[in-house]
Amino acid sequence: MNNLEIGLLICRLISSNDIGQLKIEIERLDAESWSLIINFANAYNLIPLLYLKLHHKKLLFKSLPPNILYYFQDAYNAASCDALKSHLEIKRILKLFNDSGIEVILLKGAYIAEAYYENFAERQMCDIDILIKSEDIQKTVSILISDGCTIQTMGDNRATISQDFMNNLDSLNKFTKHLPEIKTPKGFSLEVHWALSYSDESTKSVIDMEKIWNSKESVQIYGTDSYRIKTELLLLYLCVNITEDFFKQKILQLYDIFLIISNEEINWNFLIAKAKEWGCQKDLHGVLIAETKLFNLKVADYVYKDLDMLTACTGKIRNVIVSSAFADLSIAEQYEDKIGHEFSTKRIKDKAKFFYWTFWSKEKMIYHYGVEKGKFNFLICRIKRTVYLLKKYLINFLQLYIINPGKKNKIKERHITSFNVLENWLKK
Repeated sequence: MNNLEIGLLICRLISSNDIGQLKIEIERLDAESWSLIINFANAYNLIPLLYLKLHHKKLLFKSLPPNILYYFQDAYNAASCDALKSHLEIKRILKLFNDSGIEVILLKGAYIAEAYYENFAERQMCDIDILIKSEDIQKTVSILISDGCTIQTMGDNRATISQDFMNNLDSLNKFTKHLPEIKTPKGFSLEVHWALSYSDESTKSVIDMEKIWNSKESVQIYGTDSYRIKTELLLLYLCVNITEDFFKQKILQLYDIFLIISNEEINWNFLIAKAKEWGCQKDLHGVLIAETKLFNLKVADYVYKDLDMLTACTGKIRNVIVSSAFADLSIAEQYEDKIGHEFSTKRIKDKAKFFYWTFWSKEKMIYHYGVEKGKFNFLICRIKRTVYLLKKYLINFLQLYIINPGKKNKIKERHITSFNVLENWLKK
């Protein structure tokens, strides 16, 4: 089995209710295939979800080799312990904001795990994402510091932030949508967003934050009063979030959307109109195509017809979207693909420019690394970052370009056409 076959099989196992067909597929799997499935699912945080889906469908115990079953059980038990800890921490954080009078909206996994999954442990997450109003940033920082949180790039971790920071939110929004990394007293990562899309001129999608807040809905979640984004606007945000990064597989995030659409009455006319208004109709279209291919999601024909008219999505481009986004579903190959795509199409001078603007722009150094203004400070930071990146990527770079240079051409030949077509389509 190759990675694409494994990925598609896992998508069927977690979404399909055709027990008879699933049983036939599972009975064909040998010990080696199960090992490949375990490795794949583990890389994409799908082990708890896959385990429970197989368990509930009574497809687990008879067909699995004992060592695979034990691994599933141990991994699920560990995920359950982590889920309980994060559940308690999210509840505590929501209460902290509630008591402080700050309106907060739970985002992504933190909200979806509690609202749509049967078991909170099914939906693993790397961090806790919340949304606040930009005018509440100062107050938010103050209460988080008082709570014992640490904000990674704010120097002495003071409870106030500079007026210069507040005056430059629009500039910062070109490359970030949230405060620097925040660690809670329990060690959880907290991402505090003030925006849901970038303000960069090259970004076509612009999510209207005023309308997000004006249409917010009260919700009782984690035993605490909070707010949620209106369902259709939530879907658009998730689609934009998924399509921002072409080089990272997001099966779990796509499954989130599958659950939401499967469990809610979607106002498709409103959704399409809002997608057009925000410039993210292509994000929505591409994700819905992927949902149909991966999870056999049923969407009314008129939805695709309307989106086809808005995006001029031909059959060829439909195939490119799916194949570009979901081919070679493995982290290692994705990493090589990114290197191959970014470097094989650039000369040495262009490579240097790419890295400069990606990692070393002044705004990013001030924001992400807490560098104080001044040419000498910027120079020192760039040197340190250069050394760090060389240590991190040099081995892979040498292997790809010197030890095995043929790999570079293979990657380029395999993906360059698809990436070019998809990129040109998205930029229209």
